[in-house]
Amino acid sequence: MNRKLLLAIVSLTGIIVLTNFVQFVQAPRPYRGFVISLPDMVEASPGETVTINGSVLNIGIYWLHDFNISVSGLPEDFEVKVIPEKFENLRILRDWNPEQGVFRVPEKFWIEIKVPENSTGAFLVNVTGKEWASWKKVENSTRFVLRVSAPPKLSISDIVVPEKVVKSEPFNISFEVKNEGLTEQKVTLKVLAPEDWKVEPEVQSLSVNASSSQLVIFTLTPTNTSGEISVFMEYPYKAQILNLTKVGPLIVPVEAAAVEKIEMPTALAALAEFVKANPIVTIIAIILLVIIFWNVWQIVKQVTFKKTRKKPEEMVEVGAKGNKVTI
Repeated sequence: MNRKLLLAIVSLTGIIVLTNFVQFVQAPRPYRGFVISLPDMVEASPGETVTINGSVLNIGIYWLHDFNISVSGLPEDFEVKVIPEKFENLRILRDWNPEQGVFRVPEKFWIEIKVPENSTGAFLVNVTGKEWASWKKVENSTRFVLRVSAPPKLSISDIVVPEKVVKSEPFNISFEVKNEGLTEQKVTLKVLAPEDWKVEPEVQSLSVNASSSQLVIFTLTPTNTSGEISVFMEYPYKAQILNLTKVGPLIVPVEAAAVEKIEMPTALAALAEFVKANPIVTIIAIILLVIIFWNVWQIVKQVTFKKTRKKPEEMVEVGAKGNKVTI
């Protein structure tokens, strides 16, 4: 049993020595050196205190002593704190796993930055590490971008729909996307309707300028299914995708009205309907027609009489002839 344990210890020691030897052959290590790791981009809002996790890895042969971390590049009204700000010893820490074998483990630190309430923009932040114990004063640094942007102020106006929606007949709905923020905002929009309805287009993507609004129109084709109409909006902020839902009205489609055949009434039927509906007007109209016909008859009668009446000289001649006959 003791021999097996001793053999295992020797084997493990050999593996560790061999791994270090291979790493040394592949990439000779400096006597003193380190690497600082931080995210490339950090998002923050005005008035927010953001925490940034970082690490520093000793890549040299020796420990580093009296090691400090400092931050620069931010305006004076930004409050910055590094925790811990100083390492008495930046050690060489190791770990092992089956995939990597023996590897070095970094020391952890974090940076807290309190952003002023009225601050926006992008800032290039420089993080520097330096050891003060050796005569070389080894120093190294890295950078990241701190982007400060105000939260989006987006809203959806009331959804406008027709008063009457008919089954299988397309109709439009409209609404406005308002951006009351200080920067342009990209949004993605969908209309949520009953599953068997058709919505065109399925998705709309647009950019809304700061302090402005934009009209959006979708076309829906309903079935006989009743349902609620809602607008679903997604927009990015920092490393997240936020969303907003505006609930619209409940829509109940109706069946299309049947087309009725309208028969045109005859002249007599129309006249009878008019007389029935307006008796006084009819009586007055009849009296006026009688007067008109009477006057026309009189005029015709006079014209006819004038045409048939003989002249006076014709009457004398006729009378003379008559006298001769009688004598």
